[in-house]
Amino acid sequence: MRTGMLLLLAAVVLVCAGCAERQGDMTICSTRNVNLAGLANARTGSEPRVEVKDVRHILLIFPVTGSGNLKEAFDKAMDAGKGDTLADVVIYRYWWYVPPLYGQSGWKVKATVLNSAAGGAQAAGWPRRAVEQTPSQIP
Repeated sequence: MRTGMLLLLAAVVLVCAGCAERQGDMTICSTRNVNLAGLANARTGSEPRVEVKDVRHILLIFPVTGSGNLKEAFDKAMDAGKGDTLADVVIYRYWWYVPPLYGQSGWKVKATVLNSAAGGAQAAGWPRRAVEQTPSQIP
């Protein structure tokens, strides 16, 4: 009896699979029209750092909502932070599934939201600039 329960538990653990992968990093990105000259004086949005997901739900083997979309995840992040540009972006792709019942797949975005239209001081210290060197200091 105990062996049967252990085998059942092992089978459930193997069947209930999931994965999250870091897909990449971006210094700055936007899906909207942005005044590039305004980025030099960009302020952070209402939230200094946001984390959002765009999810697709799977019922049995059929997707029941639209596909998880990276553009939608970017747009949700900009809306959450009330800005128009994302800085220091980290992108994750994830999925999990409990056959044959339910699962999810989608994108997760973590970023600092900037508002280039607001102008003003660089509240978050962004953009970060490299230390300037004179030609005599360069090895």
